[in-house]
Amino acid sequence: MFAPLKDPVLFKSVSVNERGYAVVWNDNIDISEYELWRHGQPTT
Repeated sequence: MFAPLKDPVLFKSVSVNERGYAVVWNDNIDISEYELWRHGQPTT
């Protein structure tokens, strides 16, 4: 599902959904804040 995000143009088109609970790239690709919190890794 996330393989298309390897395209830098698509990856950079991210936005926050209207309620602020997810990041969205298009109608098919999004991820909730819970998943980011639970599985995300900090960057340095």
